[in-house]
Amino acid sequence: MNEEGTVRAVMAALDGSDYGAAAGEYALDFAQRLHASLAAVHVVDRRMLEGPFLADLSGSVGALPYGNELTNIRNILEERGRTILEAYRNRAAERGLEAGTRLEEGLPVRALLRSEEDADLLVFGQRGDQAEASADLPGSTAERLIRRSARPCLVTPRSFVSVQRIMTAYDGSGPSRHALQRAADLARGLEADMVVVTVAEPGGGEEEDAAHATLQEGKTLAAEAGVHPRGRIAKGDPQTVLPEAAAGEECQMLALGVSHHSWLSEHLVGSLSLRMVHETHLPVLLVR
Repeated sequence: MNEEGTVRAVMAALDGSDYGAAAGEYALDFAQRLHASLAAVHVVDRRMLEGPFLADLSGSVGALPYGNELTNIRNILEERGRTILEAYRNRAAERGLEAGTRLEEGLPVRALLRSEEDADLLVFGQRGDQAEASADLPGSTAERLIRRSARPCLVTPRSFVSVQRIMTAYDGSGPSRHALQRAADLARGLEADMVVVTVAEPGGGEEEDAAHATLQEGKTLAAEAGVHPRGRIAKGDPQTVLPEAAAGEECQMLALGVSHHSWLSEHLVGSLSLRMVHETHLPVLLVR
């Protein structure tokens, strides 16, 4: 998003999977409702051209056939990418939108990070076209984008549901403040309702009083951004109570702040944002 927080350019990462198709639909919907420009990128994964399978193929059939086969495989992958992008342009045109498209070749994360420079919001699926084989493996394209992207990211589930109510988790920290402000900007632009939730430890006393004060602070920040949200205290483990609160409030999107942890700490213990992306069936807006 630009400095004012308004989304003027939405970019979707398309890979031909169900998750990628849903990401494309969210990007279409947001671009249309926010009156933003729309772009889509498909990356021909260089690893498909340099991996162990092709190395084995080279050894079994010889250098010249392997070279011919490599060219054929590249052509097939590029044609697949062009077909995906053309279908998306047609889908956008049906909605009265013009989608700019880009076919890249390289490592997906690096290519997408280059492409995101032109976007205020990057939209991509929780999983990709190898979801069944690698859904639970660390280091996926989605996880690496979450860790490295400088843009707000909307990480989407396998199917599209129109966003009419957004829930944002607020704990008073800098990242949660940024997420709340961006969520409020989106809620205003999408003409969606908003719910602010603060997570508290079970019990009562001073900790619960502090949680209520934090929640009120979050509601005030949202009001200053032009949105008047409902507020909710959720008690327990954030990973459990946030999805429950979203379901209870009938929200279709969750917004979270992303902390700047070190590479080592995130890989050893993970982060709430990454765990929520894996656990929830809602699109998750992640903001640094």
